[in-house]
Amino acid sequence: MATYADGRDVYLHAVDDEGDPEVTEAAACRRVWHRFVTASDIRSGHRLQNAKDLLRYADYRTPLGDRIRLLAALEQEGSATVAECLSVFREVNPMAGLSSLILNRFVTVDLDAELLAPHTEVRIFRK
Repeated sequence: MATYADGRDVYLHAVDDEGDPEVTEAAACRRVWHRFVTASDIRSGHRLQNAKDLLRYADYRTPLGDRIRLLAALEQEGSATVAECLSVFREVNPMAGLSSLILNRFVTVDLDAELLAPHTEVRIFRK
């Protein structure tokens, strides 16, 4: 299940080549957004590798002080690079703290543009 920026949930069904029409029919009957994706589509681009990199830090929680410092800086500046964001963390490993905030949708980065890097832009997540 994927949640898109517009709030729409879509069930993605990974297939080898073509999807099964019965799956499409079952999804339609349940009023579930659905689409087929191939394994090569999933592996193409940078999203999967970026997701794997971020999920390494899934068990971390960013302490309140670090979270407030980063969100205040982003509200004031509008955006910052990953490198700039790392300097605000005092209570937790900086990459773990930033990753936790990305995974918990306090902030957002473009996971598709390229592999996460020091110059990747970070913004406050807005629905």
